[in-house]
Amino acid sequence: MSFLIVGFGGRRGSGKSTIAKLVSNALGWTYASFGDYVRHLARERGQPESLPVLQEIGGSLVKRNRIALCRSVLSHAGWP
Repeated sequence: MSFLIVGFGGRRGSGKSTIAKLVSNALGWTYASFGDYVRHLARERGQPESLPVLQEIGGSLVKRNRIALCRSVLSHAGWP
């Protein structure tokens, strides 16, 4: 099985989520967000959703295993 995945990158507040949601809606695709996943983990751990905490969680996930992180983000969004 293969999937087509399109990703958007950029600085905070640059419009990545806005564009990604518009594109996913227009194409009927599932929307997945790294930020949504990291905020979910912070809530699950009882940590505040402050920028420093989210950056620490995200950074540690990237360092630990980028492939596993991508799979977790997609799974959290409901991808098969």
